[in-house]
Amino acid sequence: MPSKKPLYYKQLYLLIFRNVGWIGILSFLVLFFAVPMHLVLLDKKDYREWGNNLVFQQIFDVIPEIQMGVLLLIPILLGIFLFRYIQNKAFSDLMHSLPVSRKFLFHFFTWNGFVVLILPIVLNGLILMAAYSLFDLEIFFSIKSIFSWMGIFIVYTSIIYFACIFVGMLTGLSITQG
Repeated sequence: MPSKKPLYYKQLYLLIFRNVGWIGILSFLVLFFAVPMHLVLLDKKDYREWGNNLVFQQIFDVIPEIQMGVLLLIPILLGIFLFRYIQNKAFSDLMHSLPVSRKFLFHFFTWNGFVVLILPIVLNGLILMAAYSLFDLEIFFSIKSIFSWMGIFIVYTSIIYFACIFVGMLTGLSITQG
């Protein structure tokens, strides 16, 4: 007799996307307009006239306020909304009545949330690499800077995300978690 668990997995994926998919989409759009789109729209003719005044040491120098806001706010929002079902008794009873263990639910939600967190960063890095060769962005930064930006962004958002989940599981309160 075939296992019915894959049917639950599909519904859990859909549930996670409905609950926190908007955070991933928001993160992608904010990062897209803050970094790749901003660099593509810079006027390179003015850059050549001014000399090296527009050279960015790192990609973090491109609208740093927005990037730091995304770096700090998105993992916290994701951690809060991902495990929000624990605070709602009816929804918690429904989730824990599934024929999967609580340990499985915790790991499933944690790692799928991690994918929602990392995917916008990787997609923006790929877009930035494509724009690097298409729009002559080597006058602003090197390709090594793109990989450095992606790595640093992934590490810091991961640390904040896992710390938020740790605090949420310890306290069980969304306000404290935030």
